[in-house]
Amino acid sequence: MGRLRDRVERDLAAIGRMSWPTVVRLALCLAVTVLLVTLVLIAFVPRLFGFQGSTIMSGSMEPRVTVGSVVLISPIDTDELRPGQVISFVDPADPDVRLFHRIVQINDDGTFTTKGDANEAPDSTPVPPENVVGIGRILVPWIGLPVVWIHYGDWVSVLFAALFLVFLVRGSFPTPVVPRGSVGAHTVAEGAVAFAAFALGGYLVFMRTGGTEFSEFTATTQASGSVATGDWGAATSCGVKWAMSGYEGAGGTITVYNYAAADVAYPWTLGWTFTADQIAGVSDNGGTVEQSGASVVYTSVDWMGPVPAGGSAQIVTVNVTGGGGYADPPDTWAQAVPNDFTLNGTACETVP
Repeated sequence: MGRLRDRVERDLAAIGRMSWPTVVRLALCLAVTVLLVTLVLIAFVPRLFGFQGSTIMSGSMEPRVTVGSVVLISPIDTDELRPGQVISFVDPADPDVRLFHRIVQINDDGTFTTKGDANEAPDSTPVPPENVVGIGRILVPWIGLPVVWIHYGDWVSVLFAALFLVFLVRGSFPTPVVPRGSVGAHTVAEGAVAFAAFALGGYLVFMRTGGTEFSEFTATTQASGSVATGDWGAATSCGVKWAMSGYEGAGGTITVYNYAAADVAYPWTLGWTFTADQIAGVSDNGGTVEQSGASVVYTSVDWMGPVPAGGSAQIVTVNVTGGGGYADPPDTWAQAVPNDFTLNGTACETVP
């Protein structure tokens, strides 16, 4: 204990002899260094215990999973997968591509319908169980950005990253950048090193990580406002398209269109009134449904995000049971289109 106390006293005395600009610069740069080292360890140590790592190369899962993040996945029995979970899988349409998308539906044949959170529509090809590599477990932001920049030939960002590391390493040493003899020059130099490190780091993280900038094919963030043209969309601020299939048990897509100039923030609710003997249900981690008689209120789940201004959001986790059969009139089937759609209590039109 005596030696430890002596060491602490010497270190405190050394800090006391530093100028305040040096102390501030050193503290800031060391804090960033510790953060980076921690993220690197999180990204690589779990691989020693069987996890697989992959760098996110496109913005199809934004905003929750950004370009340059490193995702760690682990194997899972596909029988345990549920809608709402994010999986890594070999793209059935292109075996050379591995995707990281969310399950939105489990089909009757055991395949999975997947969708990027930022994409307007689900992926076109269902994923067979044998294509599933694993389920996302750990997400580490930013660490994979150099891989993205090199892959897409963004050498400006690579250069800035190298300069950032140079300033960060220099700023993490206690030696003054400029001797204390010239107080003004000393203060400016110490501040310049800390500012350069933070400015470069901030620029790289906030200005060079745009999902659509580096996306190859799937990073769309909202649907086109063209859905609001024609005979619908003029008198209301929202519209709903009901696209269910199945006469006794129905599943499909409910598309919510936002014609307004502002986003409808999460959590948002969609209400409707059934016209047949129908009962609404929802998949695990797919939101919640409350039904009283024919009146239903669906509440969105966090991974769905807002309904963007001039865009749309899709509900693919709702299922409907009941109704009659093909012997009955179509408006009595489970897939029958409801009435009285509302978005957060505001009346919406029915989009054909």
